[in-house]
Amino acid sequence: MSTVRCRHPTISKYLTRTGFDLTAMTEGLYDESVVDVLGPSTLLSKPVSVKDLFIREITIGDLDFSNPFKLVSTSEKRVKVRAFVLYFDTFFTSTGDRVPPGTEVTITRAEDSMLAEVWPVGGKPAHKRRQSVGQKDRVTSFSTGPASEPTHWKQTLFILKQPFSVSRGLFFF
Repeated sequence: MSTVRCRHPTISKYLTRTGFDLTAMTEGLYDESVVDVLGPSTLLSKPVSVKDLFIREITIGDLDFSNPFKLVSTSEKRVKVRAFVLYFDTFFTSTGDRVPPGTEVTITRAEDSMLAEVWPVGGKPAHKRRQSVGQKDRVTSFSTGPASEPTHWKQTLFILKQPFSVSRGLFFF
């Protein structure tokens, strides 16, 4: 989760028409999340992990949670926080084990060349044509966050009714 400076176009168009108060048209827009693609320049803090889910052992109870978190502004100047953005990073290991703590996600950009890996499936040996074959502790990851190449997963924005201002280094929740 991180904070963003963006204004969603649907809301902005209702609030910026000259001579008319169209704020009534925004009713309900703040009650739902918005799924959209953001760029890295919209981020106002470093992201924090809200919850780690190990799919192999997850239970329904694990999905009902609340976790405190702290965000620190990275903006060079005083700016308004208009939304929180939520996205996920995912990790795959060749063994199916948990990812070691502190493992960084791979940020993929359009100019990066990508090569699909082949791992053994169903007890059959993998084709010996990729670098990952034979690497027992190999971790593959990708991010759906604003810093990475956009995917169909996009990001989820929680737009604030009352934006607030922050300066560099300011902690906020």
